[in-house]
Amino acid sequence: MAEIKPALTFDLHEHNRGPHYWMSARKQRTEEDEIWERRMAAQAVRAVAAMGSTLAPKDYSPGSFFEPLEQGVYWLDAEKRGEGLNLVDFAARHYGPGFTIETGMQCPFDERVRQHLLVVQTAVNVFEERYR
Repeated sequence: MAEIKPALTFDLHEHNRGPHYWMSARKQRTEEDEIWERRMAAQAVRAVAAMGSTLAPKDYSPGSFFEPLEQGVYWLDAEKRGEGLNLVDFAARHYGPGFTIETGMQCPFDERVRQHLLVVQTAVNVFEERYR
């Protein structure tokens, strides 16, 4: 990462707690970065919902170190997690926006792949808007 200095990082996961989709975002270094991070997350989760996928229920919580931003998007506080920084935490802290994408293992494989692709494509499109 130090060599590449990624301006945008995704960590693609599958969870085993149901068929729903959710994603986590990270606190950014500047207010402007945070605005763009939230915009990418919001547009990405809305695109997944528009394709007909089930988002995490409004009362769902992936853990005590998450804060809901909107349905299907959670703010992860790595300090509260107590495990130190993972790859996306590190990338967000040093280089730019980072997201962990969680698709439900109970969904068909092709739907999970479509969700991952759509989220990345949507977020990259928003990321590009910032630098046009």
